[in-house]
Amino acid sequence: MSLGYALAAATMMCLASGNLWFDAVAKRHASLFRLENIVRLAWQPMFLLGLGAYGLGTILWVAALQHEPLAYLYPFLASQYVLVPLLSLLLRRERPSPRLLVGFIILCAGLGFIIVSS
Repeated sequence: MSLGYALAAATMMCLASGNLWFDAVAKRHASLFRLENIVRLAWQPMFLLGLGAYGLGTILWVAALQHEPLAYLYPFLASQYVLVPLLSLLLRRERPSPRLLVGFIILCAGLGFIIVSS
């Protein structure tokens, strides 16, 4: 695996973990339609961890793009559409619907086809 793909994999993990942190905050926080709730959210440790993970992921993504073309890296990063829901099912014990499982299969097949062909 080239350095560019390794950086893209690290980016994917940062963004996935950021999404899990944001999900944890969203389930514990009051509605964000009030300014005072937005201000409170900005100081929540899990929210700050999510922002940090996204920030680090962005830096890693730019570094990955220095080593590989965007057209080759982006489909790899798109596998996050499978990784995040899968982690959510495993770590948050969410129950998958049959439609979600079929969608996973279709996404995996499509991403596999794109990644192998590139």
